[in-house]
Amino acid sequence: ANVPDWTPLGLTINGERFRLDKGKLLDYNRTLDMQQGILTRTIHWETPNGIRVKISSERVASLADEHVGVIRYRITNEESNADLDIALWANFNTAVGNYDLMHWETVDQGFEGEVLWLQSETKKSKVQLAQTMTFTTTLPRCRTEYISSYIAPSIRIHGKLASGETMEAEKLVVMYTTRD
Repeated sequence: ANVPDWTPLGLTINGERFRLDKGKLLDYNRTLDMQQGILTRTIHWETPNGIRVKISSERVASLADEHVGVIRYRITNEESNADLDIALWANFNTAVGNYDLMHWETVDQGFEGEVLWLQSETKKSKVQLAQTMTFTTTLPRCRTEYISSYIAPSIRIHGKLASGETMEAEKLVVMYTTRD
């Protein structure tokens, strides 16, 4: 049974949602470093309104500790004259099924301090899964919101990104089941 997906991240720039099928893809590179276990993606993208940004991400699912996953995400404002309104959000997607069957249901969710947590359970075998997430940034002057949802409990970071400035965010997820 597919567990709630811990990998989703979303980005909006001046209210425009980042999507590969919108705007203009200027450059794209994806590599997998098998020795380090890091999937890296670098994108130069122009929004439908002509704003150019560089986006890079690194994703690691730890083999040393199978309970840990990390995504590092960087956005660089390549515009020469404007601050950008940036919003990044990280969530757990609970609407993941196998052949249209939903095997998991949410038992509880919440947040405490900087940690968002989700507790799920399989419908038949009653195996429980606890997932926790932090989503932090190096960019000062950002606001953080914690959003409860039956489908996608989220953490949203938003702020201004000056010309030439890079925002780095890190999503850290820890997962345990009752079988652990």
